Amino acid sequence: TTAPLNVTDVILTPTGVNVAEGGATATYAVKLATPPATEVTITITPDARVTVNPTTLTFTNANGTTAQTVTVTAVDDAVVEGSHTGTITQAITTGDNAGYPTSLSIPLVTATITDNDSRIYPLTVTLQGAGQVMGYGSDQQPVIDCGTKCQAAFSDGTRVSLQATPSQGM
Repeated sequence: TTAPLNVTDVILTPTGVNVAEGGATATYAVKLATPPATEVTITITPDARVTVNPTTLTFTNANGTTAQTVTVTAVDDAVVEGSHTGTITQAITTGDNAGYPTSLSIPLVTATITDNDSRIYPLTVTLQGAGQVMGYGSDQQPVIDCGTKCQAAFSDGTRVSLQATPSQGM
């Protein structure tokens, strides 16, 4: 749990989440340390790598110390980035008269993002002379059936073996 430093604290739990492109989302909770005198609005702004829902939270004297949930989703792009992070900022946009000034510093939330993209490596096979070339994936199933020339593309970690069979009499 996060202990408030003073009565105007905004409490975030946790301040780090894990999400995946095209997959797992995560949540964090936001609440005020003490009920505000009047309404307090917090605007939530993600960077370009994540989205959040909702983008604003409103706290009143009645619900100020009740946690509100924010859902974080990774942006599913087509860029190979590996593991990377997104940052979410929170700012009080109304509440100066509530005892929660707009200048109050609120911690960032960091989203660690698992990338679902992989590099694609092209493979071109050209047959010199007569015969046949077959390409097999790691499961021993054909992935390429070449006549005299063929092309295929493979992602990271794909193992391809080629087998050349000369025509009879060679």
